Amino acid sequence: MRRVYCDESGYTGNNLYSKDQPHFVYASVSLEPEEAKELIEKASDVYRLSGEELKGKRITKHKKGKAAALWLIEQIGRSSSAICSDKMYALSGKLYEYIFEPVLARQSSIFYGIEFHRFIADVLYVHLITKQTHAEELLSNFELSMRKKDFQHIDELFSPPIMQGQMSDFIRDIMTFAVCHRDKIVEELEGLRGNIGAGTWVLELSMTALHGILAKWGEDGEQLDVYCDSSKPLAAQSSFFDMMIGRQDRQYISFGGKKHLYTYNLYQKVQFADSVVTPGIQLADILAGSLAFSLKNRDDLFSEQCLNLCVQNEIIHPHSIFTTLEYADITSRAGFVNAMLLKELMRRTLVKEDLFVDIVDFIRAMHYQYPEWRRKLST
Repeated sequence: MRRVYCDESGYTGNNLYSKDQPHFVYASVSLEPEEAKELIEKASDVYRLSGEELKGKRITKHKKGKAAALWLIEQIGRSSSAICSDKMYALSGKLYEYIFEPVLARQSSIFYGIEFHRFIADVLYVHLITKQTHAEELLSNFELSMRKKDFQHIDELFSPPIMQGQMSDFIRDIMTFAVCHRDKIVEELEGLRGNIGAGTWVLELSMTALHGILAKWGEDGEQLDVYCDSSKPLAAQSSFFDMMIGRQDRQYISFGGKKHLYTYNLYQKVQFADSVVTPGIQLADILAGSLAFSLKNRDDLFSEQCLNLCVQNEIIHPHSIFTTLEYADITSRAGFVNAMLLKELMRRTLVKEDLFVDIVDFIRAMHYQYPEWRRKLST
């Protein structure tokens, strides 16, 4: 049996539009309780750290704490894993999930297969970080509507007045798509009202992060005994994890051209424990807090050392939510095809054509057209 201890840093619930805490980190450590306790006690003694428990937020505020954090991260090494998320980029991805996905659901595998969701999220994120007109307004209104499950804000988001003034074609296309498919989108969102678990925590990231973490630890088939710091969203959605208790079958889902383990074998319900008396959770908290600090303060020497350690030990989980903005490059083949696909979806939407008829042929044709388009672009 493998024991896994988890904690987070940068949690703001459904409020992803947070400039003060731009990153969310969900970290895990797989150690026996005695090992975790020994590490915490040694770090406290050697680096002269005081307090009832070691906390990631406090430990990164002073020199001795940073030195202790680096030592601890080096010790736990490959016995740890963390999912890191750029919350603004995660919010951009959520917009695709709740605005485009309900409309494209009947053939969603086609669009995910060519990374259309990444294209939308990347280009929207570019608009956000370059402060394009209406990009912040679009995302903040979307978040407010989802947080409150008050879809009057969705109506305001889709209303014609917001379309006045300077606006990029891309932002206009998103809003026009939402306006024209409003009924289908709102129908999907209304289904969240009665869902006390997932519906209440629709934007927060800890649920999917914990699932990804446990799938990683479950890859070798060992049974998992999981302990987390207290969490309202995880407690509200714990029935999902209950389905994994004693589960020995291995089910995979295909996503982004890769197979990902979806099931794992839990020994018992996920336990919510007090971090004061659970050294394993303190270690996870230190890792999460150190990573959140490092991602926000890239120029700090500690941040460089921390991130290097995490890369060397493969601590950062591949499901972490970041972007290289590669899908926003419309001069690339993928960017060109997805940009043309968005325009085609808009054309069909405006003339009320079926969105899916011969859409695979259209995508294939864009692939063939790309070399000639690129040649003309370079001349």
